[in-house]
This record gives sequence, structure tokens and C-alpha cells, in this order.
Amino acid sequence: NKVVEVRPFKANKGNAIKETFDFKQYDFCICLGDDKTDEDMFEVVNYHKGITIKVGKEYSLAQYCIHNVSQVLSLLSLLGEGNK
Repeated sequence: NKVVEVRPFKANKGNAIKETFDFKQYDFCICLGDDKTDEDMFEVVNYHKGITIKVGKEYSLAQYCIHNVSQVLSLLSLLGEGNK
């Protein structure tokens, strides 16, 4: 997680997803992220009643926590089985 991010002040994942929600309403939104740059996105998705999941053990605004990528893949696999 050694990230150096150079961007305009208001350019972040939260503002990007907010514009998406402003454009269209969705029945279901799940958002997963693993670092600090995802926190703005978690805040917006929480506001819109989506599901937010932090990958890792650090503090987060996400509602849920998954410890590693293997657990993410298992979750996505289970979600995919619901569409069969």
C-alpha cells in the first residue's frame, strides 16, 4: 500500500461515484476497496444505502471487513451463484 497520488483536490473516488448516483438510480451497489483512497467512495456508497467492504484490517468507513483477496473471490463467487 505504498501509494503516491497526485490529483486535483476534488478528484476522488467519492466524487466520481456520486456523479454516477446522480445520473441514475441503482437497485444494488456493492463497493470493495483496500486502501485510504477508497474511503471517500465508502462514504458516498453508505449514504446511498449500498454495501461497503474494506479489504484489510485497517480502520475504515466501510460497513464490513474482509481480510484478504481470497475472501473477496469467495464472496464474488457466491454472488455469481445467485444469478444461476
